Amino acid sequence: MNCIIIEDDKLSRILIEKYINKTENLNLAYSFPNAFEALKKLKKEPINIDLIFLDIEMPGMNGFEFLNLLKNYPQVIIISAQEKYALISFDYEITDYLLKPITFERFTKAIDKAILKQENLNNLKTDKDNDDTNFFYIRTNQSAIRLKYDNIIYAEALENYVNICTFDSKYTVLHTLKSLEEKLALKNFKRIHRSYIVNMSKIQKIQNNKILVHTIEGLQFIPISKTYKKDILEQLPFIKQN
Repeated sequence: MNCIIIEDDKLSRILIEKYINKTENLNLAYSFPNAFEALKKLKKEPINIDLIFLDIEMPGMNGFEFLNLLKNYPQVIIISAQEKYALISFDYEITDYLLKPITFERFTKAIDKAILKQENLNNLKTDKDNDDTNFFYIRTNQSAIRLKYDNIIYAEALENYVNICTFDSKYTVLHTLKSLEEKLALKNFKRIHRSYIVNMSKIQKIQNNKILVHTIEGLQFIPISKTYKKDILEQLPFIKQN
């Protein structure tokens, strides 16, 4: 698990660094003396973090204020000299609360909790990915290829065939666009042209009578007919105007 430390007390920070380096399943990505430096680094260089060791009482910005500024944050283990923050900290769904001085034995128990929680999250993700409502198979030549609905950007009719464009490839299958449209209709796909179906969540821009999407070949405009344009615009999640 990749982790970071945010702790203004130097001795406590060094101790946690030492414990992390002694623990096989942990990798210390960064160690910060305050929340400001952590935020600056994370915004400048997004990194994959699984676990934060976070102090509460820090000058300028406390641990809770730091978490409030993050849209999403990974598992958090609080490190504090005060018991009084324990109750409120669990509103942030923290993994564990370590009181200073922290022994390695107590640290290890907290890590065991974090690893178990991570395994449970991974299992839930795997179950979701394997849910047969999230993918289907297509036949190409002698192969059967699994496609996740969310990876499809658009489909294009080519006489008796259909081109299916995903993030990393293009597939040409013997199919009709109409039958594919029926399969995709419940998955946020819409017909935008007699020859095109698009994943609504992949639309980057609508300009004149074209839709901009990101594909494996870069930015690409695909046509949208006047027949479908009004309906498509009505279904886009615009911010309400005052």
